[in-house]
Amino acid sequence: MMATGDPLRFCVKLLNRTARQIKRSSSTAAAKRAAPATHLTESYVHCAGTTPLVHDTLGDVIDRAAVDYGTNEALVFVHQDLRRTWREVKQEVRAERLAHGFMALGLEFGDRIGIWGTNVYEWQLTQYAAAKAGLALVNVNQAYQANELEYCLKKVGVKTLVATDGYKTSDYYDMLTRLLPELTSEGESNVPLTLRSERLPHLRSVVMISQQRRRGVLRFDDLLDSGMESLSGELQRRQAQVNCDDHCSIQFTSTFDAEASLKATEDERRVLGLFGIGRCTHLYGTPTMFVDMVNIAKQKRHDLSSVHSGVVAGAPVPFHLMQAMINDLNMRDAVVGYGLTECSPLLTLGFPSDDLEHRCGTVGYPLAHTELKVVDGQGRTAPVGQPGVLCARGYCNFLGYWDDAEKTAETLTPQRWLITG
Repeated sequence: MMATGDPLRFCVKLLNRTARQIKRSSSTAAAKRAAPATHLTESYVHCAGTTPLVHDTLGDVIDRAAVDYGTNEALVFVHQDLRRTWREVKQEVRAERLAHGFMALGLEFGDRIGIWGTNVYEWQLTQYAAAKAGLALVNVNQAYQANELEYCLKKVGVKTLVATDGYKTSDYYDMLTRLLPELTSEGESNVPLTLRSERLPHLRSVVMISQQRRRGVLRFDDLLDSGMESLSGELQRRQAQVNCDDHCSIQFTSTFDAEASLKATEDERRVLGLFGIGRCTHLYGTPTMFVDMVNIAKQKRHDLSSVHSGVVAGAPVPFHLMQAMINDLNMRDAVVGYGLTECSPLLTLGFPSDDLEHRCGTVGYPLAHTELKVVDGQGRTAPVGQPGVLCARGYCNFLGYWDDAEKTAETLTPQRWLITG
């Protein structure tokens, strides 16, 4: 979940400012949005946007990017020494080869596939391939222990789990064998065991992102090679079935763990050292992460010349931190965002053209095609300046909590307003 500062203070500042025309930023990072030009009396604002929404799926976007930006770099994983263009992502990569592999495992349209691992190239491929094959990707917290993993897989009925070797001191395969002892008692090396477990009744197969060949599970690289070209027609049919309103992501926690990249000063220094290699232009993170990176950057040992912007969210951003991000990390166009996981995950964002007082003292403006309002204790829209509960409505709202109608009803009104609480 992402939350920045006092939501009530934010609402008052935001709604008091929307009577003015939003400034157009000269920076390429700024989008074209405009606030209502009339004076507001009620705490309601709708940012209609200047670009119409498109009815595309993630698979459609990948296909289009391969045509429009085929030779541009799409993914860079410096620690894996991997660089891929959009064309490679779609073809050589294998997003389609991997989708064929998932289908060969018996995954049907709408099935849930779990991803349990750190920030690696294969994680991204799994997301793309799942989208093409019409599967819902379940993001499993990389810090989960065996009992938490069991709850997660059982709760949403994960049918195939893709996992890395482990995280920190956690050995994922060891945890899996504790939950599924048949992996070692019945399985053969690198031969996927068709699971029939009373403990995890929905799970049928496990794929490991690993160089090791283990009993009862299939290596990720071998799964890529198992995708049958004869399934190409079925994949096209599947992708045509996918609708942008379908569920595609189930999140038990954020898919980015600050500790995974910045768990110690040594790692922070390594991350900054990669900027010169990866030529990063934008950084995203929480204030705590940026505090640590600023301290390392002050040593002037790293080439940060390519960096110019980014987004910070998750907590209040002090003026002095934003100033340090601009001066020491070269993030002159950095902006602050506000939101929560249930809105995918941002509702508002500042403009690089805003002065530092407004960039740090507020959390910006509503994103295009979203509505925001503040309601009182009776659920009525409150007058401007009166505290209340922030509600949001738009394409970014989540569909609901999986198999929990009661909890969903507490958070989403029948009119699809998200009650942020």
